[in-house]
Amino acid sequence: MVGTAVTGVAALTAGGSLTGCGLRLDVPPPPAPTPTRRRAVDEARLLEAVATARRLATAAESLVRAGSADARTPAVASLLRTQDHVLTGRLTNAGVPTAEIDTAVAASASAATPGTSATSTSGSVRAPDPSASDNPGAAGAPASGGAGAPKNDAELASRLAAVPATEWATVSGAQDAATRALLTCALTARLACAGRLGVVVDTPAPSPLRAQLVELTQPLVYAFEVVAAQSTGAQRRRAVDTLARLRELERETAADTPASPTGWALPFPVTSTAEAARLARQVMTNALAAVPTVSGHIPSAPGTGAASSAPATPTASATSTSRPSGPPDAASLGDLARWGSRVALLAQPWGTALQPFAGMRS
Repeated sequence: MVGTAVTGVAALTAGGSLTGCGLRLDVPPPPAPTPTRRRAVDEARLLEAVATARRLATAAESLVRAGSADARTPAVASLLRTQDHVLTGRLTNAGVPTAEIDTAVAASASAATPGTSATSTSGSVRAPDPSASDNPGAAGAPASGGAGAPKNDAELASRLAAVPATEWATVSGAQDAATRALLTCALTARLACAGRLGVVVDTPAPSPLRAQLVELTQPLVYAFEVVAAQSTGAQRRRAVDTLARLRELERETAADTPASPTGWALPFPVTSTAEAARLARQVMTNALAAVPTVSGHIPSAPGTGAASSAPATPTASATSTSRPSGPPDAASLGDLARWGSRVALLAQPWGTALQPFAGMRS
């Protein structure tokens, strides 16, 4: 009897099944399911930004390698490549595998067709002037958002200036305010690069943010009136030129936009050329800091948040311009970035270098 029982168990374990339990002892258990990666916040938006930065950096670098680039183009190429690296790092830090980033970028590159035109959400682009200097006042041609190697700096500049309406909408729809600020600062720097290469992006139609941009511009004009008055020699000539361009920006920004009469106090006494240069650097730096502050969030209460980034301190105001509440829309971001790109160019002669993410402190 014992032998018979042992034989039955052996037969069962050799290849049989526990029919009562529905189990087969000769079938290995199924592998554990592969966990699904949780997508990072604003992952799709950041992937799109990486693809654009990488494509533009490659285009600029191709001109440099070909030896047909302007003397300013290598710096533009370096700035764009830094944008690529920083945005890619933002994704990898959030857990996005590098292979997935590269695959998405490659798919975006294959979808881009040379010669495809891009429609800007607001403002227009004037063609680069071959004789244009670093000053942001020169003129240029309709922009192209095409892929492939550009033929010259003028074509590269036009690509840089051509920001499609869909791109502004993508940025404005970011879930995270930090993402929205980061991408707006990147686009501001991109437009400033176009300006360095000779393109001027005109002031667009007024956005809901326009009154706040007027409030940010007017103290800059006042500050540079002081800088010009307290400077001598070459510094005075530079200050007068900057002041003229700031007044032009003020006229364009304030057109059809009522502004409240306001007084400003300087952050410190200015009675010498050295103090005037210090004031110029400080107000330009503070003005650019408004780009990430305002794009990340627009406060509804006057005198808080972005208003604190103004280059000089308001001391009196007959009326207060109401600011929109909540995050800025696509038109407001385009307005802000275009304004910031012009300020960034005007800041360069005063020791504020153009950064890959304009207005953000490294």
